[in-house]
Amino acid sequence: LSSFAFRTAFRKRSATDKTKGYPALQYEVYRELFGEEEILLNPNASLAVQYLTCLSSYDRDYNIFPVLRHEGKDTCSASQIRALLLDKASVESFVPSASFSQMEAERASGRFPVSMETLAPILFYLLKTKDRKELLRIYGLAPLTARAKNALKDAESIEDLVQMTVSTSYTASRVRRAFLSLLCDNPRGVEKELPAYTLLLGSTPKGRDLLAEMRKTSRIPVFSKPSHALRSQDMLVKAQAKRAFGADEIYAMAFPCRQREGFFLRTSPVSLPNLT
Repeated sequence: LSSFAFRTAFRKRSATDKTKGYPALQYEVYRELFGEEEILLNPNASLAVQYLTCLSSYDRDYNIFPVLRHEGKDTCSASQIRALLLDKASVESFVPSASFSQMEAERASGRFPVSMETLAPILFYLLKTKDRKELLRIYGLAPLTARAKNALKDAESIEDLVQMTVSTSYTASRVRRAFLSLLCDNPRGVEKELPAYTLLLGSTPKGRDLLAEMRKTSRIPVFSKPSHALRSQDMLVKAQAKRAFGADEIYAMAFPCRQREGFFLRTSPVSLPNLT
């Protein structure tokens, strides 16, 4: 996929064939050039190939450890687990005990499970009230605007809206990402920005020692709380932190029970013991 022959052929085909989505077009071009490779039809394998292709563009050595995904009666994908949770079915046998305990703690706190459907009234309102020019400036939404607006007439849920907006060129995943961009008010071009800062989620004592050294040499600042990034004097850091804060607030609105405003701003990194 990183070869000159593939990149050239794919660029030419994608410029003329607007009827297929990226995965299908990628597979078709690859098959014509190099023959059948069914692994590219598997979404997870295709994603892994994209990672490998990206890594090959860097002048560094990486140790890659592929993990074969098994599915059966005793296993569930992340999507299946989310579906079970929303159906109020038990997932205890499909996740690690520590994960299950954390899920139950969050459920007791009114912060779990979270469904995008909870945000349907907000998304429908935005699509109905924003004009075409405003929607075109949202990342990923421009080619979907007309279809999404038309689907509003009959859609009763976000999933209805997604399925009525998909086409041979735009997959359900891409449509959902575009709708999330609208909810978060992400403008076109934001995806091209490099991270201006990073946020520490958790650490061990050894990790904190490494962090102290990293803060001396890192290209970007490391913050232990979201509020610290919002108070930054660096304008790009502040702009990205505001977008992250907005996304957090939208996510918090999908909690089963309302939480205090600025819930995520008050969170601190998780402190863990050294792992052996």
